[in-house]
Amino acid sequence: MRLGLGLSLPSKSKNRPLSLMASPAVLSDLTNDAGLWMENMSIITASQSSDDASAYSVYVTPMPSSAETGRIYIAVEVTANTTFNNDVCIGAVQIASNNGTTLDQSFRMNEDGNTWQYASANTVGKDTISEISGYLWQNIANTTTAGRFNRRSGTGSASTGAQGGLLMAETYNIYDKNSVSDGNNDAILAQTNIMNYIYSETSSQSANSVIWTRSPEFTLDDPDTGAKLVVAYHACTPGGGTGMVNTSDEHLMTLFWVES
Repeated sequence: MRLGLGLSLPSKSKNRPLSLMASPAVLSDLTNDAGLWMENMSIITASQSSDDASAYSVYVTPMPSSAETGRIYIAVEVTANTTFNNDVCIGAVQIASNNGTTLDQSFRMNEDGNTWQYASANTVGKDTISEISGYLWQNIANTTTAGRFNRRSGTGSASTGAQGGLLMAETYNIYDKNSVSDGNNDAILAQTNIMNYIYSETSSQSANSVIWTRSPEFTLDDPDTGAKLVVAYHACTPGGGTGMVNTSDEHLMTLFWVES
């Protein structure tokens, strides 16, 4: 459910010399209170009762040119009628600078998933940054606890979630090594069964509750160079009207950048 217009968050004002290589200023919905809805996501219709082995899709969006030090926040809304069919998996999150050619930050969830954090609550309708300002945060654990993000290989729920995560070298640049562009890119990265990912465990949750995760705080090595935010995700759900949806009224997944 949408609860109003996105309001720009205040960001720390910094004076730095203008680089001759700097790209034109980029404004982004990532910095809005309501974030950037991942429209046109690839949702796989499950054809089996176990976790799904299909490839991860990749969503790409420009980073705001003002970004320097902060965190990535991700919100997953429970949009499935049968709520446990809403386990969205994240295999990797990267920022590639210099118009995507240089890997700036990389979070491979098999290796780095426990450095991300889950929120202390998942309240129906609280889907903006300002509404979660009082939430507490803890590092993601290797468990299947309901109502939060966990790190696992396999979700424990039938017909939703991925069998495995992504096997990637530390220096692997998703944007540069694949034919991807801004927006959604369907079925790009093959999964590996024994690798871990982080995912939203939605069993026994209320419809339209919102489950949050966030990255560690980090500083971009090469800001204001046309950086790209790259999210490798897997969304699998049963058909027949019981599974997750992604509509203008129910935003399955939303991305945010919050400057420190």
